[in-house]
Amino acid sequence: MKTIKISIALILLFAGLTINAQDNSKKDYDASMPSWFIGGNLRLGTQFISANQNNWSSMYLNSLNTNIGEVDASKGLNYGLDLTLGYFFGSKKNFGLGTGLQFVSQRYQLNVEKFALEYQSTDNFGSTFRQGLRASNGIEEKLIAKSLGLPVLLLYKKQLNDRWGFNVDLGLVFNLWSKTTYTAQSNFDYEAIYAFDGNGNPIFDPNSEPNADDWLITKAHYEKVNTDGNVNNYFEGLYQQGYNVGLGVNPDKKEGDVKNYTLQTSFFIQPGISYRIKPNLALHGQIAYRRLVVEHGNSSAYRITDKRGDYQTMSDGLSTSTQGLLSFSAGIRYYFGSSKPKPAPDPAPVPAPPVVTEQPKPEPVVVKPAPKPDPAKEKVLVKVKLLDEKYGKPVPGNILIKKGDSVVFNGVADASGLSNFYLDPGSYAVGVTAKGYIPAEESLNLLTSQKGTTKVIELTQPKIEKGLVFKVKAVNFETGSDQLTASSYDILNNMAAMLKEYPQMVIEVAGHTDNVGDDKLNLALSQKRADSVKAYLTSKGVNAKQVTAKGYGESKPIADNTTEEGKLKNRRVEFSVLEF
Repeated sequence: MKTIKISIALILLFAGLTINAQDNSKKDYDASMPSWFIGGNLRLGTQFISANQNNWSSMYLNSLNTNIGEVDASKGLNYGLDLTLGYFFGSKKNFGLGTGLQFVSQRYQLNVEKFALEYQSTDNFGSTFRQGLRASNGIEEKLIAKSLGLPVLLLYKKQLNDRWGFNVDLGLVFNLWSKTTYTAQSNFDYEAIYAFDGNGNPIFDPNSEPNADDWLITKAHYEKVNTDGNVNNYFEGLYQQGYNVGLGVNPDKKEGDVKNYTLQTSFFIQPGISYRIKPNLALHGQIAYRRLVVEHGNSSAYRITDKRGDYQTMSDGLSTSTQGLLSFSAGIRYYFGSSKPKPAPDPAPVPAPPVVTEQPKPEPVVVKPAPKPDPAKEKVLVKVKLLDEKYGKPVPGNILIKKGDSVVFNGVADASGLSNFYLDPGSYAVGVTAKGYIPAEESLNLLTSQKGTTKVIELTQPKIEKGLVFKVKAVNFETGSDQLTASSYDILNNMAAMLKEYPQMVIEVAGHTDNVGDDKLNLALSQKRADSVKAYLTSKGVNAKQVTAKGYGESKPIADNTTEEGKLKNRRVEFSVLEF
């Protein structure tokens, strides 16, 4: 706001100088110039960035012994290109309006000098333990941000003589397109502390200092008790056994796109001088300032790293950042169109004033704005909690709600496994995915739910492990056929994504039927249905070696075939994890 006030004051100051100059000069240089111009500028400069950081430690469950520094932005550089089309109006042609395109490329660096914390986690064996994270040399990330904007400008110019002039461009820039990429240049230490209860079961110890009988997988403890050992070999050996530990580990993915951000409309001011080399062509030198405000993802589930090798850009761990771009630009303006001011029209004759008969004033009509709908009263509040099927612990993950083919909600469950949202009464399909867990899909019936009420549901997900057998309710076939129904595609797409994420995973697709009909026909139908599921998964890019298909017919019932309910349960497709 202060910058805008200063800019307006500058324009008014030079407007006053313009009036005085026109009163004292015999020639008005601006009025003799064409009204239209097209211009281009190349710019190069520095930038100043202020970042508002979220509370990173709160993203980790039961965090303690935290030592996390503030995000600092440095080494800022920006360069770009402007194309402008403008028009100066009036007889004096000092003020005008302009628009065009602005391209800006920014290069800067985000740094955190200190990063260390411990928190409650669960290992690959389902055991609770204390995970330790540390970046001994801090965290460093290089970013390249590119954007294309549409400026809307108020223009001012004053030609001081037939050569030299002064000009100011002031306005707003609306973002049309932007892209930001990052490169991580850091490594992390992953350490672990296992505490045990009286029965020898792993538990989480919330005390800052571990107990003497805890199992300490830390660099400091190993070097204390093994003066001649190789600490790196020790950590790598435990990692190969399935423990989430390692020293000096680089991210698996060092580069990527920053996706969770929004570039707001920015303020722009550019004062400068001009030199006319021809009556309609001028060189321009200007100092430009642009203030950018970026709203970042502000994800409630943000973790810069958790599992060994994972990495999430620091940009996602910010709420907002304010960026001031200061640059020098050089360019040209070409003026075109008529340079002669239009003569003033002859004054029209002044008619005699009409006879006015005073009429009674009508009463004003007051229109009250319609009240905004309150979702708490007009919809059903749905509270979803995701839980581990085996241990009942909260699971952070993604939730997708669909009504027919339309997506009505796409959000996340936080570290506590919770997600709240509003829906209209109706029937919905709930799709759930979480890292390390089998995707699931359930139906949500709100047909009888009243508006303004609350619906609480708990969804359990099985953790991926060798030997796991699970059934996916949403996989269905046309009656008496091996043709998949369209309602099966969403859950199978999620299954395909899971298999591609874990290429070492091998599953069996097992087809089962009830005992109605011929045994051989049932066996053949179950095999065809299992083959159809495998064919769909491989069509989505899954390696065929990861999927085997087997039809069991009616040989493995899980319910009584003498009832319709039992027969329905026996007509199923099951999945078994053979390798993981």
